[in-house]
This record gives sequence, structure tokens and C-alpha cells, in this order.
Amino acid sequence: MTPKPGWKSTEFWFHIAAVVFATAQTIDLGDSDISVIISKVIAVIVVVLGSLGYTVSRSFVKSRAAENKAFVEAWASRQVAK
Repeated sequence: MTPKPGWKSTEFWFHIAAVVFATAQTIDLGDSDISVIISKVIAVIVVVLGSLGYTVSRSFVKSRAAENKAFVEAWASRQVAK
């Protein structure tokens, strides 16, 4: 079974919804207090960095799974040939 592309998974869409929701909570920069604005900008940066980290880790896991599957199939074909 071939894994489906990441953008077709429910996990991806829940992740996107969480990022959009978290970012939407920090968008209103109409405050005049600089500390509030700075904390909101930091929150957006944290959400973006978390999202990038998650995406990279999922990509790594999927690529390793594909490599392991190819290895197992090659090993199994050698065992059958013996």
C-alpha cells in the first residue's frame, strides 16, 4: 500500500486548522501597548516555527518508512530466492 500524499490526510488538515486558529488569535495588532504587540508577534513566530518543525519531522518519518519498506521487500525477495 502506497502512502497517500500528506495534503490528502486528515492529520494535515487538522494541523492547518490549528495553525490558522492560533494565528487568527494573534492577528489583531490594534493595541497601542507595545508589550502586547510584541507578545502577539512572538506567538505567531512560535506557531510558524512549530508548524515547520512538525512538517519536517513528518517528512522525515515518511521518507524513512519508504526506505524501510524497500529494504524489507528486497530482503524478503532474497530469502525467497534461497
